[in-house]
Amino acid sequence: MDRRQSPRQPVEEVVILTSLTFAPEAQAPTPCPARIVERSAFGLKIETFAPIAPSTLVRLDLADSLLLGEVAWCARVNDQYQIGLKIEESLQHVGDLSRLVASLLGSDAQRPLHQSEPVEAR
Repeated sequence: MDRRQSPRQPVEEVVILTSLTFAPEAQAPTPCPARIVERSAFGLKIETFAPIAPSTLVRLDLADSLLLGEVAWCARVNDQYQIGLKIEESLQHVGDLSRLVASLLGSDAQRPLHQSEPVEAR
């Protein structure tokens, strides 16, 4: 019996994946390439060359979007890993937002918002 709540759609899109869950003594997370292979209303299936543990929080940087999600499962398939992500938040048109911030703050704010950088835990 299929328990899926929405149909899956095949997709082929390269993204940048960054793990947001890391130990305080570890260095900043390293973005790595990944590929979206399926999309649904609530999540994604991606492929990457490194495993990511379930419950890990991740960030996906797409062409003009930023997605935040949680790893639901991870399975090795041949020489890659397939990862199921539950998408928690989505920010669209990050290029437009970057330009707006730059215009409001002046020329010092020219760095795009969608570049990955570590966030300090409080």
